[in-house]
Amino acid sequence: MNRTVNKQPKKQIMKTIQQSTKGTGRIRLLRGLTGMLMALGLATTAWGATYTYDNGYTNLGGFMTLGVGDVMIVSNGAVAVNDKGLIGNSPTHSNNVVVVTGAGSIWSNTATAGGYSLILGNSASSNNSLTIRDGGTVVANGQIPTLGNYYGVSNKVLISGGTFDAWDQPIYVAGTRGSIVVSNGGVVKTERLWIPGMDNTILISGPNSVWTNKSVGASLLGWSSSGNQLILSNGGRFMTAFQVYLGYNSAAGSNNVFTVTGKDSLLSVSSGNGNLWVGYNSGSGNQLIVTNGGELRSQTLGIGQGAGATNSLVLISGTGSLARVASYVTYGTGGGGMLLINDGGTLEANALYSAPSQAMIISNNGGIYQFTTATMTVTQGSANSILSHNGTISFRGIANAPTAIEGTQLTNIVFSGNTGYRLDGASNTSVASYTFNTGSPTNYQQLTLANGGRWRSTTLAVGSGGELNGNGTIASDSVTNNGVIAPGFSPGLITFTSNLVLGPTSDLQMEIGGTPIISDKGER
Repeated sequence: MNRTVNKQPKKQIMKTIQQSTKGTGRIRLLRGLTGMLMALGLATTAWGATYTYDNGYTNLGGFMTLGVGDVMIVSNGAVAVNDKGLIGNSPTHSNNVVVVTGAGSIWSNTATAGGYSLILGNSASSNNSLTIRDGGTVVANGQIPTLGNYYGVSNKVLISGGTFDAWDQPIYVAGTRGSIVVSNGGVVKTERLWIPGMDNTILISGPNSVWTNKSVGASLLGWSSSGNQLILSNGGRFMTAFQVYLGYNSAAGSNNVFTVTGKDSLLSVSSGNGNLWVGYNSGSGNQLIVTNGGELRSQTLGIGQGAGATNSLVLISGTGSLARVASYVTYGTGGGGMLLINDGGTLEANALYSAPSQAMIISNNGGIYQFTTATMTVTQGSANSILSHNGTISFRGIANAPTAIEGTQLTNIVFSGNTGYRLDGASNTSVASYTFNTGSPTNYQQLTLANGGRWRSTTLAVGSGGELNGNGTIASDSVTNNGVIAPGFSPGLITFTSNLVLGPTSDLQMEIGGTPIISDKGER
């Protein structure tokens, strides 16, 4: 639509607007006759208008375009409807603001004529913002709602306790240095997420803040682009049932980072098609980081697919941090990288494959390899490419966990340091005797019982360098301790089905709650 200069008096312009719209919403032009409402074919020589819809239903018609410093507010349960929304539409357009706030307040972009429905920062437009808060909703029904289309710069979306609904279309983050923040129970619903732009940040933070992708099509994070970040923190969640590619399609798809941090933060890629690749088709230096109690769930996890997809990294670090892979962890062809499980982090997968020529290494340094089967698969593509140093072997939810490393494919792991053994809601295949002690990395040094885990043997010994801890049951006819017994995880209970013999070097560590202990000197 051509821009025209409208020289009508203010009363005449307001009359024209009123005749051209429907409903009971209010339109207020502030700071002079500025702004442009393309739905009406109106334009002005200056910008800076405020459009306020604070009650009832208003049909804005075709285009709703904000130019320079324009403000649009939908509040108090009002509903504003148009075909297409443009928040900044050229390099000269900037600093426009849209706020949709309050329960029942809706800005709906219907795209009934086809094509796109909503663009924030089109054609190098910059510093525009869309805020959806406190029960407000923005609907984008048409093709590809977009943040920063064609080099838009520093455009921002804040969804704080509101909803962005693009359920039948992908969201396309195509600009540079843009941001989307979902917080305070904010919700995004979309078909999938594509990020072909550079240096963009998406933050999903706090309980009940959720980004949900419909189970149609792959999400491409760093699609031939670099420097993008997606962060889940403090209980934020990203849920999708289809593939996710972090760094995709070309060498330009590099140095993108997906971080899951904090308890209850979750990246879920968990249906039958829920495959997660870090570095795919030549993108290098891409990273997935699960830390501080965050969680990943996926069907498979792949690292470094395609020539040039090198230096990919998956890091699972910190107590409570968990990557739960339903099927297998594998490597790509021609690429490479590392999977690191550190400092109490857990990788749960029943099949581990490393690449030839050490192109992809799986390394456990003080972390946990966890299995939900007694017949796991561990395949080294090259020597010394699946490692465990001071790590733990854990079994979850099974009744026949193998006790010894020998006789299983765990022998394909290169062990060093002290190795722990954990039964997480599981029990082991009963053995005649076992001694937990130092001396050999393939003899378990520590037994941990979690979630009612149950150890079974005729006799059990904890050597002077061994340890028994956790919550569960020791079902043995004879138990002798010369090491450390420390029940619980601050505090907890270990039940013995027979007598416990404490040897001369036994160290029994009990935690007692209640009033602080007072010494004979009256000091606490």
